[in-house]
Amino acid sequence: MPKKLLMPLLVVSLCGCSSGKKPEYPYDDLLRLNYIQTKGTHNSYHIAVPDGGIPKYDYTHVPLDEQLTRQGVRQLELDVYYYPNGEFVVYHNEGDDLSTCALLTDCLQVVKDWSDAHLDHHGFKVYRHHE
Repeated sequence: MPKKLLMPLLVVSLCGCSSGKKPEYPYDDLLRLNYIQTKGTHNSYHIAVPDGGIPKYDYTHVPLDEQLTRQGVRQLELDVYYYPNGEFVVYHNEGDDLSTCALLTDCLQVVKDWSDAHLDHHGFKVYRHHE
């Protein structure tokens, strides 16, 4: 029986440091966390069950890299289940278990590959704070 893991997974503006090129962030000394807004998706990996299922789960997200590229998503939610064979599997729940990336390692690799290919990705909107 799989065990659902409730672990906060925070992906913070991944940098492509392995490429040797350091991106520039001109607002680092000015921005505070409450000035930043990101777009996120719920059940980011989700694929609708064919031939019905629960109506509120009848939607399909595009793969993670497409969400990051085309939709400007910068917050992803992954529901992770641990199986006794040592696998960490990503899906919504029993009976609603289709995913664009079945294993946690696969999902994270997609995000890392995208981040390495887009070193200048900040993905946030800057709002002026009036004090």
